[in-house]
Formats: sequence, structure tokens, C-alpha cells
Amino acid sequence: MASKPLQTLTQEECSKYFEFLQGNAAEQWKIADTLSTAEQYGAATSHLLISIEESIKSIIVFMDSQGYQFRSVKGIDTIFSNHRIRFFIAYFMFSIGIFGDDLIKWLKKVKQNPELIQEHMKLFVGQDDLPLPLKYYFLRKLALLKTEMIFFKNADLIRQIGFYVDYNEQVQSPQAMTKDTYKEIYQRMEKVKRFVKGLIDAYTPSDETMDKLIAKNKQLFNDEKYYKLIEDGLFKVKKTKSSPFDLLNENL
Repeated sequence: MASKPLQTLTQEECSKYFEFLQGNAAEQWKIADTLSTAEQYGAATSHLLISIEESIKSIIVFMDSQGYQFRSVKGIDTIFSNHRIRFFIAYFMFSIGIFGDDLIKWLKKVKQNPELIQEHMKLFVGQDDLPLPLKYYFLRKLALLKTEMIFFKNADLIRQIGFYVDYNEQVQSPQAMTKDTYKEIYQRMEKVKRFVKGLIDAYTPSDETMDKLIAKNKQLFNDEKYYKLIEDGLFKVKKTKSSPFDLLNENL
């Protein structure tokens, strides 16, 4: 289906596009809930993943509806046509969400016991390197993220399996999806969904102070050439036959 090139959209058109993308993302999530209640976990999973893909797309047009220029980045349309890139972005958000959840848990503990800050700070005294507890923490998270990468790398295949029966060494069918597996995927997608909502809420102008902050941030994107960095990254992905996940592995 032919679509209007993203770079030709006006700021007003981006705003309208965002509303429809968000609406469809919410509707797909609702369908997933309905299907899971009917124990149709394969199709439910596919709709969950479609919901997240629509959310990923919505971020770009939302930011541009606020005056950013992501749509002017060469190759940005690839995000709208390539499932693997969308799931790579979802993986990135999921990864940030993992650390964010831990930070929130830590802050809650500190709120209940402020002395914890001093205890944790003592771990850094006289240390030229990261304290062992922190090293172990990052090693555990790295192992987790490598495992999760496998799922997100195969997310598009899982999306297809949720709709179609196929034969790949053995029969793959939507009916083979279990309730437990669906719950695991749901929890992953919920993290991404929460991240998207938080990002959109953060960049929604609410007062004069926020307006000024967003204005400075937009200028920063131009001054620091962040748009060019995104363009270079998209070009590299498009140029290689490897998936974004393979390129990430090469640099780990």
C-alpha cells in the first residue's frame, strides 16, 4: 500500500497521524486482551506485537508534531516499513525500562530508609573501579539483556506465527502458544508500552517551563547533529544484510 512520504508531512499532519497511530495501538492491545481471555494466545500475541509496533511509529510523528525534525532524516521511512527495526527500538526501550524499574525500587527503599544512601556511598570510598556488588549487578543485567535480545530478534517471526500455520523443521501453529508464554511476552510488551507513554508524557508541553525545556532540547538535536547520527545508523542497517541485532552483537 502506497503511503505519503514521511518527510512531506506538515507538523499538523504529524499531530493527526499520531492520534490515529495511538488509537490503533490501543485498539490492538484491547484485541489482544479479548483474544487471551478466549485462550487464543497465538493471535493475542500477534496483536500485542502490532500494538507495540504502532506505538514505536507514533513516537516519531509525535515528536515532530512538537516541532522536531525526525521526518527529515534520510531513511527514517525504514522504521515505518521494517518490522525488525521497530522491534530493535522496542528492545532498546525494554532495556532502559529494566534499569528504570530497578531505580524506582531503589528510590522507594531509600524513601523508607534514607540511611541507605550513605551505606551505598561507602561502597565507592577508596575504590578506583566499580564496587563488586555493582559489577555483579551489571553482569547479571547484561546476561538478562542478551537473553532478551533473542526474543526481540525473533519478534517478527513470532508475530507471523501467531496468525499462520507454517512448517519449519516442524509444524508451527498459533494454537501452540501457551498461556505462560503469552504472559511472559505480555510483561515484556507492557514494559515497552510504559516507556512509550512516559516518553510522550515527558515531551508533552504542560507549562512555560516545559515549553522552554523542549525548545532547548530541539536546538540541541540540531547543534549536536543527533539527526545525522540517526541517519548514519539507519544507513548502516539498510546497507548490511544483517539485522540491527546482529550489528549490536558485533559491537558488544
